[in-house]
Amino acid sequence: MNLRAAASRNGHAARASVGIGMIGAGNFSTGTLIPALKRCPEARLVALCSAGGLNARSAGDRHGFEYASSDYQAVLADKNIDAVIIGTRHDTHARFTAEALRAGKHVFVEKPLALDEAQMQMVIDAQRETGRIVLVGYNRRFSPLSKALMGTLEGRTGPIEINCRINAGELKSDSWYQDADEGGWRIVSEGCHWIDLIQYFAGSPVTRVFAEMVGGATPGKQNDNIIASLRMADGSIATLMYVANGDPAFEKERIEVFGRMGVSVIDNWRRLLVTRGGSTREIKPDSPGKGHREEIAAFVRAVASGGGSPISLESAVNTTRATFAIARSAVIGQAIPLSDAGEATLAEAMLERDRP
Repeated sequence: MNLRAAASRNGHAARASVGIGMIGAGNFSTGTLIPALKRCPEARLVALCSAGGLNARSAGDRHGFEYASSDYQAVLADKNIDAVIIGTRHDTHARFTAEALRAGKHVFVEKPLALDEAQMQMVIDAQRETGRIVLVGYNRRFSPLSKALMGTLEGRTGPIEINCRINAGELKSDSWYQDADEGGWRIVSEGCHWIDLIQYFAGSPVTRVFAEMVGGATPGKQNDNIIASLRMADGSIATLMYVANGDPAFEKERIEVFGRMGVSVIDNWRRLLVTRGGSTREIKPDSPGKGHREEIAAFVRAVASGGGSPISLESAVNTTRATFAIARSAVIGQAIPLSDAGEATLAEAMLERDRP
């Protein structure tokens, strides 16, 4: 699979402005993505689409879109739209992405990219055919603190160790996030953020994972209380501790990176602590945040300039396959090489676990 070569063969032209169509008008789209788009001077807000037409019209008027629609195919057919932002439910991401690509649009799709291998293959095939940009919403690597941490790793010649501890907070057991078919389990639908961040810091793809869920029989309380170990192609190793049974008043995210005889720690996206040579310095960003604004700006600039995706689809596919492998490993209790990650769905893994 040479996705970079496909993109190179099908390059796109630069443009002065980028017509934006958004599919999905939920809280995250209207509260985070649209405000970020409105800060991009190249972005022209053309269409906002939602299954609830009145909701789309209200949000569209409020945020300055040229029109609202309840028909996403009309948005894909609009020649004034260069790029589509997809912020719908998880089980629709891959299908909408593939359709938008084949309609000639560049795509920003919120995570996760897909919930199974078949969905992901739809996106891979469509991107190969069109060469259009596909950027998955892994915003944390775009945060100023992530960029600053990467600076502490410049010049390294050996592998590193990464630890991500996520105090995610509890969801109700009947939440759609906990449904494997609709939400993809939280390790697939949310854990992908930190798999991408691990790849980014290591500069190397995931090759093998092993994961375990907490014990117990309470429905919906295991799959988002999980610890995963990851090995990277360059020899780096990482741990992702993703839990939902902690106190939500405690800090949510802590990222630790060890290497080059130093330690760098992102403390809940408020500050970076860098320890080297026996002393610790603190870095606070001028513009704090988890990288949403920077991510959207990078996408719009890439479309406007005719450049490549800020995150390669090859990297996003590796991240997605790693989440599939983690979910499967947690169910069957075995290490999973990524070459095997797509060979069984989560439902099949459960059957494999329960087979005598």
